Amino acid sequence: MRLLGRLGRALTLLFCTAFAVFAQSSEPNKQIADKQDSLFVNRLQEISARGGGQVVDCGFTGMNHTDNSVTECGKSAFDQHRPFLLGYEYRVWDEPVQSGYGLAGDASGNVFAVNYRDRGFPTVPLDRHTQLMDDTHNRVTECIKPISLSTSQRGQLGCVAPINQEQSDIAANQKPVDTTICAILANPPAFNNKMVRIRGSFVGNFEYSELNDPACHGALWLRYGGSPLAASVQPTNVLGSEDSEGKRILPVPVVLVRDSKFERFNTLVRMNTGRSGPSTDKRVTATFVGRIDAVSNEVHDHYQKQPLERRIMLGFGQMGSFEAQFTLQSVEDNPILQ
Repeated sequence: MRLLGRLGRALTLLFCTAFAVFAQSSEPNKQIADKQDSLFVNRLQEISARGGGQVVDCGFTGMNHTDNSVTECGKSAFDQHRPFLLGYEYRVWDEPVQSGYGLAGDASGNVFAVNYRDRGFPTVPLDRHTQLMDDTHNRVTECIKPISLSTSQRGQLGCVAPINQEQSDIAANQKPVDTTICAILANPPAFNNKMVRIRGSFVGNFEYSELNDPACHGALWLRYGGSPLAASVQPTNVLGSEDSEGKRILPVPVVLVRDSKFERFNTLVRMNTGRSGPSTDKRVTATFVGRIDAVSNEVHDHYQKQPLERRIMLGFGQMGSFEAQFTLQSVEDNPILQ
């Protein structure tokens, strides 16, 4: 419950920022003159103009070198219930904007987060609160009411997802349900944020960490409670679930039980895993208890129409190609090396 309390106090911001690979302009906070022709800026302007009213244009700044005045302007306009827009951009020197994130609020008090990518996003919304616009260049996410704003460590302004604490507490105290890996893979969203008991086989190396069942195709991405088993990969999806109003139900806290059964599993995994990967005839099989995190119904439906090699960047694990991940809490029997 202490972990849940910490999670309950955490702020979940609805913005996605790109990691800079190249240097930005030598004048990162300078507003760019070609804004009127930008799909990103035009979308922010369109949203903020809904319902009329004088829009507060807070301007644009660099994603990695943020001008605090832009963020403060957005906070002030929101507090005064005025329509506003602002943005954070990433570009290489004087090249066109490669990616961006911005907020826009309209005269009715609605606020939307807009993520822009010059190459476009995958052709599916991440969830029911998100729309793809402008030939998939803009991903527009509705901020859930009651709306509050906060600032990230990078100084960027974002919406805080309200938390349904009552439902989060109920979820945290649920008992594991007995199921199979095949059942989970058939409908991952149905098991999202559920504690389950499954039997499966681990296969992994320095890149992959898979839990599978020979009775069906596919695999779950396997993590130890809180940290990846074989590879460090940040999922695209926000963990936990949501209620009918869109408020967050926090992810069920998972604390790894390091007993003798787990230690045997861990030893066999380390024996069976190397830089060249395990041999195909050696798997570590056991019964496991843990939490399932899954993609949304929208992403699941999209994945069913895609070949395996194109299922990337929307899920969990390596290349975001897994529809669900399993966060290990305990091993319930003696693992077998096969």
